[in-house]
Amino acid sequence: MLNTLPMLKSLLWKEFRELLPLIIAAILVDGLLIGNAVFSRHSMTAAVYIETVWPAMFITSLLYSLAAGLFQNLREEQQGTFLFLLHRPLARDLLIATRLIYGAAICALVCAAPLLLSALWADAHNDGRLHWITPWSVAYCGQFLLIYLGAFLSSLRPARALGSRYFPLLGSILLFIFLLMLGLSGEAPDYRYVSWVFALLAWTLGPFTQLALVLAILHVARTRDYQ
Repeated sequence: MLNTLPMLKSLLWKEFRELLPLIIAAILVDGLLIGNAVFSRHSMTAAVYIETVWPAMFITSLLYSLAAGLFQNLREEQQGTFLFLLHRPLARDLLIATRLIYGAAICALVCAAPLLLSALWADAHNDGRLHWITPWSVAYCGQFLLIYLGAFLSSLRPARALGSRYFPLLGSILLFIFLLMLGLSGEAPDYRYVSWVFALLAWTLGPFTQLALVLAILHVARTRDYQ
């Protein structure tokens, strides 16, 4: 076990280094949006202003999840370095699982942290009342992993005719949109607390789908021909 630690450390540093441009881009966009809200609008219009920048932050998180999931494997495939990556004396599924867990953790941090912090900040500047963004953040911050896992699986699968290798990503996007529409239906002022019900539904349906995607990724990792 101790012999594998240096290899895992090298692998994680490689993954972080390659994802770093995407991480920096996402953090810069969210930082500019949040910074403008904090320093330009002050408390008088803070909660209202967050409503205007939150969709842009939401889209940024979606794009990062999509790009990171695809980039991790397509880069190896296009450069022909999969076999070099897999030459390490580690089980193939363990190596892919390590990359997956590490990439998912970074995705959760980059996507969820800015949205949750901005929602809590809006609550603090909304006369102590719960802002509608808060239940949305709770419901959907974990669901960005749907997009990431779907993209990771699609990029890991061997090429298929007519673009069918991207079916897992398409299914993940459709499920995410379905959960998103549930949240929109609870946005009306008279039904604001209904969104918490949809948040509960999202946190029960989403994890089951994420687990299925992880199992599919591990299956492909074990059975794919990387030649």
